[in-house]
Amino acid sequence: PCQCNVDMSLSLEQLIAYLNRIGLDAQHGLPPPTLETLTKLQSNHVHEVSFENLSLLVPSFREQDVTPAGLKLDVPSLFRKVVVRRRGGYCFELNTLFAALLSGLGYTVRTGAARVVLDGVQLESRWDHYTDFSGQKRYLMTTHDHMVLFVSGGALPPGEAYLADVGFGGNTPTHPVLLPPRDFLLAQPPDFGPPPDPTTYAFRVRWGVCGTPRPAVATDIDQGYYLQVWANRGSIGQGHWCDLYYFTLAPYGPMDYTAANFFTSCFPESAFTKGPFCSRPDGMGGRITLFNGQLKHRDSAGVSQARGVGPGGLPVREVLSSTFDIHVAGEPIMGCEL
Repeated sequence: PCQCNVDMSLSLEQLIAYLNRIGLDAQHGLPPPTLETLTKLQSNHVHEVSFENLSLLVPSFREQDVTPAGLKLDVPSLFRKVVVRRRGGYCFELNTLFAALLSGLGYTVRTGAARVVLDGVQLESRWDHYTDFSGQKRYLMTTHDHMVLFVSGGALPPGEAYLADVGFGGNTPTHPVLLPPRDFLLAQPPDFGPPPDPTTYAFRVRWGVCGTPRPAVATDIDQGYYLQVWANRGSIGQGHWCDLYYFTLAPYGPMDYTAANFFTSCFPESAFTKGPFCSRPDGMGGRITLFNGQLKHRDSAGVSQARGVGPGGLPVREVLSSTFDIHVAGEPIMGCEL
C-alpha cells in the first residue's frame, strides 16, 4: 500500500506496461517485492526514464501536461506521459508514478520531502552559507521542495526501510539507500570511509542537524538524515562525501506537493522554467546533464567535459532526441535559441 492518502492504483495491465517501459520483462508475472527487485527497479528507472522539464518549455507538451496549478501530478496523467508517450519528468512526477509502481508490486510506500543543499549538486566542498542569529554557520537550503519515497514491507528484511528516489536530476541515486536507525548513525565516525568501489556513483545517508554540515549530537534539535553522494574527483581533490539533501521521516502528501509543484513549475525565477534541464546516466558509470545551455558529461572517474548547446554549438533538438529520448519537431523551445 501507499500511505499518502491519494489513489495511487495501477491495474495489472498498467504495471506490466510500466515494467516494460523501464526494460523489465513481466510476461511471466510480476516480480516479488524484495530488495533485489527494488534495486533493479530503481536502477532501470533512472537509466531508462530521463529527468527533464520539457513539458514547461514546448507548447504541445504544455497543452498535454500542464494546468494553471502546474504540472499534472495525478497518476493517470503521469502514466500516459511516462509510459505511453515515453517521456520523463521531474521529482514530483517521477517519484509519484514510481510510488504507484512500488505500491502495486506489494511494497509499503510513504511519501516524504527533502530540503536541497544549494550548490551541493555541484559537488563542491564549500557550500554557500549564511550565519544565523546565534552566530552559527548554516547551509543555504531550499524549502521542502523535493519529493522522496520511504519504502518498507513486502519481502524486504523486517524492520528495514529504504530511501527511493528516481527524480533528483544529475545526482539521482541509482540504488535504494538503507535508512539505519538514528542511534546507529550517531555512533558512526563523521567520515566512515569511501564506498567499496570508489570509482562508481555511491550513495549513503548520515545523521545530522538541519542546515549545518557538522555531525549531530544527541542534544541537538532539528535532527534528520542527509543523503550523500561519493564524489571521486573534483576541484577539491580525490574522494569525499557530499551532502545533497536533508530529510526526516515526516509524512508529506498531495497538498504539500501541490504547493511546491506550483512554485517549481510556474514561478518565473524557477530554474525549471528558464530552459531545458535534462539528465540521465550514461550507462558506463557517468552522467550526462543538459543545463544552462551546456551539455556536461561527467564520467565514472569524475572527469567532466562540457559543450555548448544552441547556436555555434550542438543542435538542441538533436541533443534532446539522441541523448534524452525527447523528440521536439517544428516547435519553439522556451529558453533556447534554435
